[in-house]
Amino acid sequence: RASHEVLVRAWRPAGLPGVDLYLPTCGEPLPVLANAYRAVAALDWPDALTVWVLDDADRAEVADLAAEH
Repeated sequence: RASHEVLVRAWRPAGLPGVDLYLPTCGEPLPVLANAYRAVAALDWPDALTVWVLDDADRAEVADLAAEH
């Protein structure tokens, strides 16, 4: 166990991993989604960040709003 803890403490990754961020929605008001999308667009992630908007209602206005950000 001690040797594992030493390895964990000494581990330094070469880079940060890519991140997938899922934003599910189904019928939320557009102003609520716009606020969330603005916050996500402002994230400062130094490596690959992929954002997925999952709209169960398949609203065109949600797709348009997501495309703006």
